[in-house]
Amino acid sequence: MKILHINTFDNGGAAKAVWRLHEALLNEGVDSQILVLYQENQPRDNVFNFNETQQSVWQKARLSLAYRWDVYQKQQLIQHKPKNYEIFSFPKSIYDLANHPLVKAADIIHLHWVAGFIDYPSFFRRINKPVIWTLHDMNPFSGGFHYDQDLTNNWHEYQQIDRQLRQTKIRALANIEHLSVTTPSQWLFEQSQNSEALGSFPHYLIPHSLNLDIFKKIDKKFARRVLNLPLNQPIVLFIADSNQNKRKGFVYLKEALSSIKYRQFGLAIAGKGKVERMPFRTHKLDFIFDDRLLSTAYSAADICVVPSLEDNLPNTVLEAMACGTPVIGSNVGGIPDMVRHEHTGLLFEPKNVKDLADKIAYLLVEEELRLLYGANARQVVEQEYNQLLQARRFKQLYQAIFQNPSQVHFKFNTALTTT
Repeated sequence: MKILHINTFDNGGAAKAVWRLHEALLNEGVDSQILVLYQENQPRDNVFNFNETQQSVWQKARLSLAYRWDVYQKQQLIQHKPKNYEIFSFPKSIYDLANHPLVKAADIIHLHWVAGFIDYPSFFRRINKPVIWTLHDMNPFSGGFHYDQDLTNNWHEYQQIDRQLRQTKIRALANIEHLSVTTPSQWLFEQSQNSEALGSFPHYLIPHSLNLDIFKKIDKKFARRVLNLPLNQPIVLFIADSNQNKRKGFVYLKEALSSIKYRQFGLAIAGKGKVERMPFRTHKLDFIFDDRLLSTAYSAADICVVPSLEDNLPNTVLEAMACGTPVIGSNVGGIPDMVRHEHTGLLFEPKNVKDLADKIAYLLVEEELRLLYGANARQVVEQEYNQLLQARRFKQLYQAIFQNPSQVHFKFNTALTTT
């Protein structure tokens, strides 16, 4: 049984989740491969770049021209509209995935974050084998936006085109019979089940996982020496691809920390983006690519804060918890799946600066409570988010679909949505 994972990028949050699942499946003896459109990292075993199949100079030139024309047409559709959003993507692309050799050879196609890669109308019409789709945001069942807030903020200007794109997806998905949807979080599970595009397909709740031999607690002083952080003051950690991403809520964290009268702490920031001068000590760690160095950053911190305005099941929360670092997270999306209030950390109401500041100030002075929450967090990750559990759940789903695609929903739904 050959499984082919398809993801647009080999870098980013979704790509991390795909790689970790792929790694876990290989360890369980599953024949797993990954196909990406954009490859930024060093080549890895069983990870293939779509464009490598374009062998001749003529093929590459023709694809390049088609790409430029496609980008131009899409830009024209939104040319005079505001760009106050994280990302806007279209359900049509120039790439012929259904005819790709790896797609043809696979027994099951496992889609992930595929914006800009999958051409909905042609792919779902031509694919004649079982498909599993793991959702990483709302875009597969939405229009052009990936989270609700962007749609809400731009509704007046984008409502017509957004409805058109949503209908394109609904029509395209009506052509496929054997599609199963998996989500990492309860929140996205419910959103997708209630959607017009995907609601009729069977759904399964299978959380992400981590390599717990890499993400683990290490000596705090050692970790701080590695990262050149102060040894004798509490450290609050914020990690995101970019602190300029409004959805990640860094502006609320900055305001909350600035309001805390107790200033004997530091803020470590990992990710892209400039950091303005603040009334407390800050430490810029830049973007961390290596998982072991990431684990060091989490271990160096006393508290990890995840102030997202919207999010699925952010890797940051899982990674921090695996390293025994308590998380203060906003009560949105899939964050409450992991941050159990007053057990593995604390939840606060999104955008509520005072609530966030009060909870940070509280944990900063309660060292024993931080250690307790951190120990509980590691235990939860070991029990519910380990790679073996995730791999076996997907392996069970693959086998069921491969043997009898039409009966999977009734036979396996309950078993796969429980731990």
